[in-house]
Amino acid sequence: VAIGVDGTPPQVRLEGAPVGWASGPVRLTTVASDPLSGMAAAGPGGPMTAIEIDAGAALLVPGAAANATVAGQGTHRVAYWGRDAVGNAGDGSLAFAHPATATIRIDETDPTVRFAAEDPGDPERIEATVADALAGPAADRGEIELRPAAGTGRFQALSTNVQRGRLVTRWDSDDYPEGAYEFRAVGFDAAGDSAASTL
Repeated sequence: VAIGVDGTPPQVRLEGAPVGWASGPVRLTTVASDPLSGMAAAGPGGPMTAIEIDAGAALLVPGAAANATVAGQGTHRVAYWGRDAVGNAGDGSLAFAHPATATIRIDETDPTVRFAAEDPGDPERIEATVADALAGPAADRGEIELRPAAGTGRFQALSTNVQRGRLVTRWDSDDYPEGAYEFRAVGFDAAGDSAASTL
């Protein structure tokens, strides 16, 4: 007589978690697998997959997958686990099997972009600052653009040195016809939100 013994909880992975910050709600999927007793749904007492957000009530879904959406600005803690066909659960009920956790960070607010005061000694150097209270400014995204003032034409991108929190460009006014010009600084935060300011 063959007797199957399964003393370990399912293996569980979390799909959809962003690296770093997200700019809006995050859809997560917890997927469980068990090579011994299995994860085939079999009613309320059978295999299930669980996901818990910010220590709230866990969502328990029969079978091998559960979906949930994390929303709201700030940092969120997500815990997830599974229970197999013989009742082994990774919910902490077994001394060696605690829920896995992940951190989800959401920033839905645009950064603040401002032009710095002009340097009278170097008027062709244009600088803007980018600030963001949650995710922080992006380290490598952003640009300063130019077009004739009061125009409706497209902005022309200028070669911009991007540092975290600063956008710096230099333009050669001798290369442009005499007149007034409008600059636009476009800055990003680490979540991908963007904002613009004109000068």
